[in-house]
Amino acid sequence: MEDCRKKNYMKFDWLIFYDMDEFLFLRNYSNVNDYLNQKVFIKCQRIQLNWFFHTDNNQLYYENRTLKERFPEKEKKWEGIKLGGKEGIKSILKGKINITIKDTHILNSKLIPCDGFGKKKEIKNMITNESDHYYYYIDHYYCKSTEEFVHKLLRGSVAYGNNTDRYMKRLLVYFSMNNITERKINYLILIII
Repeated sequence: MEDCRKKNYMKFDWLIFYDMDEFLFLRNYSNVNDYLNQKVFIKCQRIQLNWFFHTDNNQLYYENRTLKERFPEKEKKWEGIKLGGKEGIKSILKGKINITIKDTHILNSKLIPCDGFGKKKEIKNMITNESDHYYYYIDHYYCKSTEEFVHKLLRGSVAYGNNTDRYMKRLLVYFSMNNITERKINYLILIII
């Protein structure tokens, strides 16, 4: 992220750092350019958006349907709390600002923060009763089905490292979001062990 920022922050008006399994939802906007080019964001240096995790919807295997069809349920237990030490928001960073990025969740407290409507305010964590979180947010399909989560688990992670504890840490996150069932545990035992 930091390498990308250094190479591009002077070239672009906005920088967005999302994962491949995250999708920006903009109600009433057909594209991100129209959304970000609103006058309300002129004084904003970072736009903070809610970051919703989706559960596995108790799906054990991959199905050939869209993510929205397969995983409509959002995780309720994580709303309003810190996620693994990170705030439950992600920010869109204004370009032409030279700061160091260590984490996309907390970019820099000195930058002028705005909510999804362009109102100047600091959002510390997921505040799901705020109206902008109904209109603008990031959908994070963290685990998908159990089968897909296992593929992700075996691939490794920058965030969780490659030490021997990495599987356990990620499994704890997975089961903190999703129902524990015998079918899932048996599937995980078969594949991982």
